[in-house]
This record gives sequence, structure tokens and C-alpha cells, in this order.
Amino acid sequence: MRFAIMCVVLGIVMIIFGANMGDTDAMKPSNKPCFYTQATVLNVRQSPNKESQILQTLPRGKQICVYGEVENGFLHTELGYIAVQYLSLNPTLKPAMQHNIKSQLHRDSTYTKPTQPKMLLTSTAKASKHNVEFQSILRQARMAMEAQNYMQAKNLALQINAKNPKNIESWEIFTKALYLEGNKQEAMLILENFLLKHHNDVLFRLLEQMQGDKI
Repeated sequence: MRFAIMCVVLGIVMIIFGANMGDTDAMKPSNKPCFYTQATVLNVRQSPNKESQILQTLPRGKQICVYGEVENGFLHTELGYIAVQYLSLNPTLKPAMQHNIKSQLHRDSTYTKPTQPKMLLTSTAKASKHNVEFQSILRQARMAMEAQNYMQAKNLALQINAKNPKNIESWEIFTKALYLEGNKQEAMLILENFLLKHHNDVLFRLLEQMQGDKI
């Protein structure tokens, strides 16, 4: 009898421990870009709704690198839940500007996107060891996507981001891989925030496809 009770207690402990480990694994800082808070004082809530208890407040510019899924318009972070409308990949983007551009991103298909010079995905400078390495990583990322190895594709895309944060194809690969892994809301959040600062027709269309669940 005593042995049976011990087994039951041990089982409960393992279930609780396993659940906590799952939450921790879901919010590892690796393989994710960081967000920055955009409100002067931003509430961190216990649950993903605006009526939930406030756990703490964050100042503008606070870096958020450890997070999980998006729920009900809130990003689940290691600190608690934060409203995604007050987060940006750009640490200096002002809330008013963020709101205006987000309104443009969600307009219907009649919205005329501003004309901007197309960004080249490859350098026109002479080939160098750096450029060769960069293009090699980009090719590996494409191959990983074709092989449906989304984790490898994301890792390679982030390597490219580190060398050139404005590279369009690397952001396309990263967000598409994230989306196809099943992290749809997180992929759209990252893509939308990139578009707030760097408008690009290719990524804009990708975001529209994600929003329409057409990938």
C-alpha cells in the first residue's frame, strides 16, 4: 500500500515537472529575433487579455528575446503576456508611426503600396570570401526549405540576418519556415514588424498569404 502511494505521488510530481519543462522549452531564446517594447509604460499581464492581472510594467525599448506563442493578441514571454501591438523588431520605432503603418498593412487589396527601389538580394561588388560565404549560407537555407528541414532553414536564415539584417530573402525563409512549423501567429507577427520599417512587395504578399492561410 505504501509503495502504491509513493508511485502515485511520484507520478504526479513527474507530470508537473514535465509540464513546466515544456513551457520552458517553448520559450528558449535561440532561433528567434528579439522584439522591443514601444509603449512608454507597457503592462505585462498574467493571462492573454487586457482585464488580466498586471504582473509588472516595462519601459520603452525593453528587449524581449525569450517568448513563445501568440495568444489572443498577446505574446507569451518569460515575464508574462504582452500585447503584440506594442512590440516591434525595430528598437526606435515610435508607437504613432507603428499604428499608422499597421493600418496600411491591413487595408484591403485596393491599397496602393508606395513605390520604392527594389532591394538586391546579392551584392554587385566584386566577389570576396565574405560574399562567397554569405551566398553559400543562402543556398543552404533554400535547400533546407526544399527538403522541409525548417529548423535548419531558420538557423541559416538567422545567420544571414546577422550579416545583413535587411536581406529580404532571409526574412522570407525564416518566417515561412516558422509558419510551416505551425507557429503561424508568431511568423505573421515577426513579418509584420519587419514590414513596419522595411516595406517590400515580396514580403507584403507573403504576409497576405499567411493571413489568408494560403501557404
